[in-house]
Amino acid sequence: KILEAQKPLIINLYNNSHYKNLRHLKQAIADFERIIDAISEKAKSNENVLKSLITTYLTLTFEIKSGEMQAARIKGLHAEWANYLVSNDKEKEKDNISNIIHDLILSEELWMQIFDKGFFDETEVHNAVEQSKHLFSENTPAWKKLWYAPELQDDEISKLLIQVDAEFKNRQHTEVE
Repeated sequence: KILEAQKPLIINLYNNSHYKNLRHLKQAIADFERIIDAISEKAKSNENVLKSLITTYLTLTFEIKSGEMQAARIKGLHAEWANYLVSNDKEKEKDNISNIIHDLILSEELWMQIFDKGFFDETEVHNAVEQSKHLFSENTPAWKKLWYAPELQDDEISKLLIQVDAEFKNRQHTEVE
């Protein structure tokens, strides 16, 4: 049911991948249901969580199955993206991986477990999804919301900056999270 609502996204990802193996798509969807089983009902009902997880999972699946990338490359995706951003080689064409790196939800390590080992810690998946930007609430620390400043409106950023500055000056944060 959950994936049925995401059918247009799945078809789009499949068509954009240029990887035309329906058997692997069917297998990937069946495997993805294990991830769905690990997340909360709240997360399952959040459109952005589902889109992000499906997009990341299927993009990595198609890239790995087609031989375009090795599963071991997942571990360095953030570093690779950071290098691309600061490089002078902006003409280099962005690949499918470049389109997902900003919203992995799960850590590189968890994605590695899924694709390299074939198993994952359900509690870690559950916790990672619960802490994602898509499930922020009024109880989410301001610094964490500010981390996603490029996705916020200017007035939200201004409010959060004032709040984080005050928290910093009052030494409210003493632990690294």
